[in-house]
Amino acid sequence: MWVPSGAMASSAIVCTRWSRIWVWSRIRVTFSLGSRGMPSGPQPVAGSFGTHLAENFWRNIEQQLPQVDRILASEALEAFTKHESSIIGADSLFEVSGREHIEYDKCDGEMLIHWGTKGFQRFLRLLMKVSEETPEELGLLQGRVHLGKKVTKIDCLTSPGKVILRCEDGDYFDADHVICTVSLGVLQEQHEKLFIPPLPAAKVNAIRGLTLGTVNKMYLEFEEQPLPDDWVGFFCFWLAEDLKELRKTEYFWLEGITGIHRVTCQPRLLMAWVGGALGRHMETLTDEKVLEGLQWLFRKFLTFEIPEPKRFIRSKWFSNPNFRGTWTFRPTKADERDTGPWDLESPVLGEDGHLGLLFAGEASSRNHFSTVHGAVEAGWREADRLIRHYSSCGPRS
Repeated sequence: MWVPSGAMASSAIVCTRWSRIWVWSRIRVTFSLGSRGMPSGPQPVAGSFGTHLAENFWRNIEQQLPQVDRILASEALEAFTKHESSIIGADSLFEVSGREHIEYDKCDGEMLIHWGTKGFQRFLRLLMKVSEETPEELGLLQGRVHLGKKVTKIDCLTSPGKVILRCEDGDYFDADHVICTVSLGVLQEQHEKLFIPPLPAAKVNAIRGLTLGTVNKMYLEFEEQPLPDDWVGFFCFWLAEDLKELRKTEYFWLEGITGIHRVTCQPRLLMAWVGGALGRHMETLTDEKVLEGLQWLFRKFLTFEIPEPKRFIRSKWFSNPNFRGTWTFRPTKADERDTGPWDLESPVLGEDGHLGLLFAGEASSRNHFSTVHGAVEAGWREADRLIRHYSSCGPRS
């Protein structure tokens, strides 16, 4: 269903009931065919995801929908690619490598299974073996975690066979091994001053060659759900002439919101998802300005009023110095640099051959980058590396 609304009346809302719009659903199928037409196989893939996708899309339009208005098709392609970019975390699909979808392995089963009202805290508690009755406990980590200790130096040089971690408060720890799990964004910002000695060239090449994207979520809580009962949300379909006008206003960042949806198990919430450069700009605005923009968007696309929310919260992943982004993707520059997660995951040996510095985190996952399970698997991978190391060394005296 398309419902015109707002001052620029040519734009429309695309609701979830796709079957009512023959042209739209046909174009959507064509886009899906274009994405499935991406190169596959063991041979290297040249070029960007965006280039391959656009070429396949227009080829399928010519073959299957020659009667469709080309302006409408262009606007549909723009909408679809923005949505895909927000999932990947990229500013544009033209910076995403065509190898992205080949190297990433999708998991079997239902992708939308989630933790309900328990959130990711429940996942962490399972890993830590913490009971729901005592959520404040640390379980397996009890007595093994120091909070409030910001590490400013990781020194693999000063003490042979040891790694020295120096903290912002002047304290320090010595360790046999360090598994570094900071985000790719933190590595990109701090690796030159964080590690002693400097990291090997191949490691630096990977840090500079991969990209940590930005995706932010905005949650609005209402007294009651403002959308109709048979809606799960809506996607914003912008026409070119409207985008031209929008980009001249202070609300230009709203172009980055591809849709607004309900939240499963949270009946009074709506969630908006905004990524890329526009998501980073959103982080610089006050809550009042963000809410003002969202109300403008509601009035623009909906034929009914959305009240002011009673509560509002949003993420600011790029602004957070402990993250500097959300999750990793493979850009075309990684192809140009001939690097990838395999260089990021490789351990750094000391001058005496000591296995001192190891790396984990989602960015170091070869096939599940950008995911929580990829991060967990990477941690297990490095733990297994140490187990193998000590197994090969034999009993310690």
